[in-house]
Amino acid sequence: GIGGIGGIGGIGGIGGIGAIRAVGAVGVRPLPVALLVVTHESAADLPAALAAVARLDPVPSELVIVDCASADASVAEARRSAPTTIPTRVEALSQNLGFAGGMNRAIALSTAP
Repeated sequence: GIGGIGGIGGIGGIGGIGAIRAVGAVGVRPLPVALLVVTHESAADLPAALAAVARLDPVPSELVIVDCASADASVAEARRSAPTTIPTRVEALSQNLGFAGGMNRAIALSTAP
């Protein structure tokens, strides 16, 4: 399935830390936040999950999707369904490192502060 911190939809949800806002001298502004997704055998769930990501407001500064050696079409579906409005990286791991290993890889790929 698709797992994560914060959860958007479904059991486990999509990983990531939601939009954080800071109050500045000129008002409220979104801070740069990455949305990190770890998948395994999730091809059927990705279209709806990534459509929900596309509707986030404010949008994350980036989307990183790491697939843990799925045998289904998860990687192709992630690439096909990724929102065009969010810079996205999709990485396919050759072995299933589990959620923690996949999340560690996603964190390493992220450019968010």
